[in-house]
Amino acid sequence: MPAPSRFTRLTKFLSDINAESIPVNGCLFTWKQRYMSTLIYERLDRAIARANWGQIYSHASLLHGYFSCSDHGPIILNTNLVIERSKAYPFWYQNF
Repeated sequence: MPAPSRFTRLTKFLSDINAESIPVNGCLFTWKQRYMSTLIYERLDRAIARANWGQIYSHASLLHGYFSCSDHGPIILNTNLVIERSKAYPFWYQNF
């Protein structure tokens, strides 16, 4: 029997520990490399979390930053809760 592939092992591991990927905002790629005259972009870096962590931080997301002086882009984990505020209406007072 052949050894399981890396992808199969990763998928099984994530399933065994009840984990999932954290959603991504911003640029989809975290690495770039020039090969001859073509730029190659890949998503090499990811973040995972267990499902119970995702319930606590349900609004968590990853922000992939843009490339500057490196071939890797920064990854920022945002766990801030999104609090939607209702629109403030002016207070009207009628003197009777």
